[in-house]
Amino acid sequence: MKQIEQFLEKLGQIFSGDSRKSEATVIQTIDDQHVGFTLFRTDTKSQSGYCVFLIVPNNSSLFELAEVQILFEIREYGEYFWEKLGEDIIVKQAEEEILKYCVDGKIYHIPSGIQLGKWIPVSSGNVAESVRNG
Repeated sequence: MKQIEQFLEKLGQIFSGDSRKSEATVIQTIDDQHVGFTLFRTDTKSQSGYCVFLIVPNNSSLFELAEVQILFEIREYGEYFWEKLGEDIIVKQAEEEILKYCVDGKIYHIPSGIQLGKWIPVSSGNVAESVRNG
């Protein structure tokens, strides 16, 4: 699990390309199964930035879930713009709102209204716990 944390740290350094902070979040299904990560350039305490998605489910049965398929489709686009709307985070593709990261930890696909799962900011320990639970 330490390797995953080191990978995310290195990816954050590459992705940011400057001194601004990056932040990774774990993405899980509604029932706590590991799906992947979101990497935010500038941390989520900022008002806006860019993000990418690493979708790497630990359980092969998750590949069949509609929620995970949506995340795979989103990942394919590459880099997204995000901005704060109150305490929530809205992820956009061009001007279209795609995802809503709610302050209560839920992630919604805005076009369909489907809750895709939940997000948890990465700290030492919850990456390992998320991957282990997958």
